[in-house]
Amino acid sequence: MKVAFKCGTAESLEMCGRGLFGKINRVRIQETEEVYACMEIDYSIISTEERIRLKREIEILPHLVHKHVVRYLESVYDHEAKMSYLLMEHFTLGDLADVIRSYRKEHTRIEEDRIWRIFAQLLIAMEYCHSVRKPNAIHVGSIVHRNIIPSNIFVGEGDLIKLGYFSLHQVLGSNSLIRDAESPFYTAPEILQQLPYTEKADVWSLGCVVYELCTLRRPFIELEGESLVDVIMHNSYEPIMNEYSQELRDTVSLMLSIDPNARPSAADLLGLPKFGAIGVHKTILDAQSRDIDILITDIKSKDLSLKKAAADISELHNQVETLKKEAIDAKGINSAMELQLQSTTEALQRVEEENRKLVKSYEEEVRASNERQLKIKEQTEQIDSLASTLESLNGILVAHEEEIKVLNKNLDDKARDISTLERKISSLLVDKDAQQAAITNFECLLSSKDAELGELRDESEALRCQVSSLKEEKVKMCLEIEELSVQVARVSEQETQIEALSDKVASLKESVASGKRKVCEARHCNDTLTLDLNQTRQQLVAVGSEKTRISEKYTTLTAQYEATLDENACLAAKLKSYESLMADQKARLREWGALIPELNEKIYLMTLQLREKAQECEGKALEISKLTETVDALTTELGHTSSELHSFMTANQVIMQEKDKCTAALEEAERQLGLEKSKSTWRSHNNAQSKHLLNKYKEYIQIPKLVIKCNPGDTPLMLAVTKNQSLKGLLAYAGVQDQYGRTALMRAAYHNNVPAVRLLVATEGGLQDTDGNTALMFAVERENHACVSILAGVEANRLTSTGLSALMRAACNGSPQIVELLCSLEGGLATPEGLTALMLAALAEDAKSVSILLKRECGMLLLDGTSALLMATSTGNMNVIRQLFYSEGRIRDASGRTPLMVAAEMGHLEAARFLAPTQTGAVTTDGETALMIASFHGHAEVARILYYREAGITRPDGWTAMMYAASFGHCSIIETLLRREGKLCTDCGQTALMNAVANNQFEAVRLLVSAEGTIKDASGKTALDQAIELNNADMVAFLTTSLA
Repeated sequence: MKVAFKCGTAESLEMCGRGLFGKINRVRIQETEEVYACMEIDYSIISTEERIRLKREIEILPHLVHKHVVRYLESVYDHEAKMSYLLMEHFTLGDLADVIRSYRKEHTRIEEDRIWRIFAQLLIAMEYCHSVRKPNAIHVGSIVHRNIIPSNIFVGEGDLIKLGYFSLHQVLGSNSLIRDAESPFYTAPEILQQLPYTEKADVWSLGCVVYELCTLRRPFIELEGESLVDVIMHNSYEPIMNEYSQELRDTVSLMLSIDPNARPSAADLLGLPKFGAIGVHKTILDAQSRDIDILITDIKSKDLSLKKAAADISELHNQVETLKKEAIDAKGINSAMELQLQSTTEALQRVEEENRKLVKSYEEEVRASNERQLKIKEQTEQIDSLASTLESLNGILVAHEEEIKVLNKNLDDKARDISTLERKISSLLVDKDAQQAAITNFECLLSSKDAELGELRDESEALRCQVSSLKEEKVKMCLEIEELSVQVARVSEQETQIEALSDKVASLKESVASGKRKVCEARHCNDTLTLDLNQTRQQLVAVGSEKTRISEKYTTLTAQYEATLDENACLAAKLKSYESLMADQKARLREWGALIPELNEKIYLMTLQLREKAQECEGKALEISKLTETVDALTTELGHTSSELHSFMTANQVIMQEKDKCTAALEEAERQLGLEKSKSTWRSHNNAQSKHLLNKYKEYIQIPKLVIKCNPGDTPLMLAVTKNQSLKGLLAYAGVQDQYGRTALMRAAYHNNVPAVRLLVATEGGLQDTDGNTALMFAVERENHACVSILAGVEANRLTSTGLSALMRAACNGSPQIVELLCSLEGGLATPEGLTALMLAALAEDAKSVSILLKRECGMLLLDGTSALLMATSTGNMNVIRQLFYSEGRIRDASGRTPLMVAAEMGHLEAARFLAPTQTGAVTTDGETALMIASFHGHAEVARILYYREAGITRPDGWTAMMYAASFGHCSIIETLLRREGKLCTDCGQTALMNAVANNQFEAVRLLVSAEGTIKDASGKTALDQAIELNNADMVAFLTTSLA
């Protein structure tokens, strides 16, 4: 196949790809031997309107000239075959999809530095496409790509990345026959929902591409029972592994925000510090300077073209005036010819009239007399001459008509030429107006400096005036010199005066020379200021663009800040509602806990009754055996007494029936006893566990405050230190301790008496009171920084009787400055049960102290395996959680609880959302998941976050999260989980509906009855059967009505 382009004839070599628009062939230009790619576009299957749009978009592509955008050279159309051919660059190294496949085959990950380089180049290309003004293509405007996928991103030499296949999919993709199979996996949610979209749609697609570079897989895939659109709208994707930096992961997370307004733009992303570190910002500035140079060159060329167009317009005006004059002359000639033709026609009409009269008279004369034949001959001759004249006039008339036609044709041609010229003039005038507007904008930017030039011109003019005045003085002095010369010639005595005047002339010459130098300097200064003015103009243009970008970024940040405030207000309201729900749940738990002893007593009484019944049954069984023996004896001895034998047999049957009834009652009582025991044990276990977790962490941070009061046995030194008095003559009391073991140094540190601390530290430093507290701890308690800095070197690393250090007390009090002072001295110390300063800072929600202690104490655990992150999660402080997550995110306690489970138990929504991508799927030693814990406590929002990752996971005994929710009537959680966990059963066949029935939860039963109403347990009983056994009449009636 050969296609003729302007640059030459393209000969097809081989097919190198296929897109949604057709084949892509590798071609060679025969004239130059250059190799390109040629895209075939079949537009036979699209409508006429879509063909017009396709042609318009293809014509735009050659105007896109950028380092990171595929270069489109030209296009041709084959209207018979209904095919378009688009000539573009050819890449021998393939596309980004090939790169990802190669890494996937080798089971290796892409280096983060390479990902940042690829990311930067794609952002630069995207920012160019999204920008409204493009060098050499100002008329193109902003372009939304809408099809950024790995196979549309090409790789060149030196890892050069180029973005290709622009816009055509917007036309061709509307036809169902040629959909791109890859596009939906990278399409933004607003496009999938057919909502209005902006450039932020491309940011989503690029985020999917960067995610695939990090994980070598697509972020969103179809799940069983869920469409791709549902998966994307739920934004459920596996997090990027921790081997990549937090900055990269956070950036991808922002780009994959469902809300387009929450996504950063390409310009915002290019402002990341990472891109500045790898030199992207310098590259962008260099490119912008080149674009400015191109714009300046373009403006100059357009200025020249404008002048040339103005000259052409004036020439065309002259031509039009000439043509108008020619047209007026032609009209005059035409009118003269028309007058001449009219006169000729009138003469002809007169001749014809005369001819008719002559013929008539001739006929009359013939009829009248034959004698007048001679006169008739003469008249005939006259008629012949008149006929010849008429013929000549007819010939002249025909000639005049042909001339008139030629003139009319010339006149039409001139009119067409005039209309064509007028159209050209109008288009040139439009271009002139546009160029004049652009020049006016630049003149407005330069107008601010014209005043300075005017001032410089005024100064120069002033200097010229000085020079002219000096010249006038010089002329005057010359006249004086001439007069003096005459006087010297006459009088020799005046020579001394002449010499003085000569000196004055010399000085005047020097002043004139200095004036000339000042003029030169002023001219030089004027030239320098002109250069500075040009540089200032360029700087003003750059500053204006930078100011615009900063203002846009400020507006964006302001909007984000306001949105954050609104979100915080909503979260505060939700937190209050959660706290009220927690209070209600606690009250209910306390009520149920109070009922447990009563149930135990009832169970004990029933057990005693059943045992008594069993003993009675055994006694009756003995009696039956005795009676049976008696009956046998009487049968052998008294066979004739059949009536008595019949009565004994009847009695035997009655006794056997009573035995069967007692046995059945005993079995049923034992089964009910087992159910009640299992329910009470499960409830008490979970209640105790939740209550223990809520109170456990609070106890750690409730360290008793240190207080020093005056006692009767205080020494004069202690009293002087307390009152900040002079210690002169009182140092003999140094080292004395009161009844609690406290010293004067401790009192000085407590009351921030810095001079006394300096004086007593050598004598009393290191002493501890009866509880093990030191003067350093008292200074920390009152946050006396100066005293802490003095005492730290002497009393650091001392612990109280409970194992607390001064650093731990500072962390508990939320004093980051003191924590920083003591961290290097006491960091790493722990109480006997493993409590550290980092844990106390996390419980105190002191993010600054946590960041200081993190390097020294991260990874240290309590004896039960509790980490600082678990404690921080119980508070829900996201600033602390984020800092600890990357060091302790994978640590669990002895029971297997993760930070996500603690967040689920406490109902901290933001913490759960942050931890869910990395910690879902984990189970405790009892087999419980975070979703089960959230369902138990009724935290519906947390359950929704965990639904897509943990719904369907069961405990070893078969319990599900929905069974927890059903037992406590958390209906919103049941509605969320019903789709995945409906109809699941425990090992003994119990369903969520049966648990709801057992706990008398009517709303939960209403939600579950349609899905689980007919399921039977291991004993073959349904939820209705269990309600009947529990004698719950209301529940039986409700289930009977619902299942009817």
